[in-house]
Amino acid sequence: MRTVLSELYNFAISYIIFTDWQDIFTSLKILSGLISIVLILAILSLLFKIRKNIKKSLEIGMEAVADQGSAREITVDEKEWGAILEKMKSGNESDLKVALLEADNLFDNLIKRRGYQGEDMGERLKKIASEQLSNIEDVWWAHKIRNRIVHDANFHLERRQAQRAVGIYEQAMKNLGAL
Repeated sequence: MRTVLSELYNFAISYIIFTDWQDIFTSLKILSGLISIVLILAILSLLFKIRKNIKKSLEIGMEAVADQGSAREITVDEKEWGAILEKMKSGNESDLKVALLEADNLFDNLIKRRGYQGEDMGERLKKIASEQLSNIEDVWWAHKIRNRIVHDANFHLERRQAQRAVGIYEQAMKNLGAL
């Protein structure tokens, strides 16, 4: 065992002493230079990709800000809203139903003009977050009442339901800065 260790020791010493370290270091320098060039190219490539993504993100952000600015300019016709309120004063159930249908339609047209897409109002309402409209859950309730009026001929609309639903649409339009 001692001779084996002695031979290993002698081999290691002779390897260290007689190896041409200059060639090994030169090879290592060339290899590290190539690796550095590859890594620098990879970093530059990533920077260009990130720059493109940042540019796209900024463009999207600018469009969103521009859309918000133009969205504030879209308002509800106060004459139409006044006609709805007049129907609410009558107290007649058919006038209350018509007023609620018109308020729902007015709000639907508003959100369409604001750029919310969808086949119907329900799909457009799904795209409105509570951060965008604080009473979105109430708007859903009012819209469901509207659907009951349209789809159930026997539906009886109580005055307080109509007042609450129309009030919800009024508040939603105010929250959106359209009324």
